[in-house]
Amino acid sequence: MALLLLLGGVELNPGPTVSARSTPRDALSLGVLDVRSARRKAALIHDVIDDHRLDALALTETWIPSDAPDAVKLDVCPPFYQVLHRHRGTSDQCGGGVAVMYRDYIKATTVDVGNYTEFESLAVKLTGRRSKASVEVCVYRLPGTVTSTFIDQLSNVLDQIMGNRFVVIGDFNVPGDFAGQLDLHAVDVLTQYGLRQHVTGPTHISGNTLDLMLSRDEQISEQLVCQVAVQSVCFSDHCLLTCRLGSATATASSFHFASAFFAAVSNQ
Repeated sequence: MALLLLLGGVELNPGPTVSARSTPRDALSLGVLDVRSARRKAALIHDVIDDHRLDALALTETWIPSDAPDAVKLDVCPPFYQVLHRHRGTSDQCGGGVAVMYRDYIKATTVDVGNYTEFESLAVKLTGRRSKASVEVCVYRLPGTVTSTFIDQLSNVLDQIMGNRFVVIGDFNVPGDFAGQLDLHAVDVLTQYGLRQHVTGPTHISGNTLDLMLSRDEQISEQLVCQVAVQSVCFSDHCLLTCRLGSATATASSFHFASAFFAAVSNQ
């Protein structure tokens, strides 16, 4: 037993594969959902967090204005969670708004990536108790033609976060000509920056893929984003996206070290 403790608690039988409901300590469970009025659906949002055991949840279309009472802004998250908002405007402006909720033991700091006319964004660096820091950028873009201005502004955000481990999530509203496809201009940006689009199915009742989850291809090997799932919820016309966010590097290293140690002992 002492040997196992020295090796970081490695078990000979590691048990079942990790699921979205059983996230390892060196990872975070992340969700993203277009809610279309968070203030009216706070209890339902709490249920989503609880049912999927989410450590963090990004919301788009919160519809919470900057001049809303603090009680309204804070009510969207359940006990033992904190929330950061990026409001579209005041109560005389409708729609929009993004937010990121996270467990209160997670260290969260906002990252200034600028303000843009083509979309709303909120960038937050999250660090769990044992997980590496990563930047989550939540984006909401109004439906409409994908313009060169949008491409330029999105590229500017990506330029600023390229030195970090990151995932860009949210409702981009960049469908292609056919269901399941993305606008070709958006695809060009993903290719230019070496991004992987992790969502492979429709995320809206229309059959289009409107909500995206993006990370760099070079981060795939370290399992920054894995176990991606798309699930319908009863109170939104968008699906809930969930994933495990973190790195299995430390766990894998402990396992390989343990294997080598036992092999060496066996050969003596």
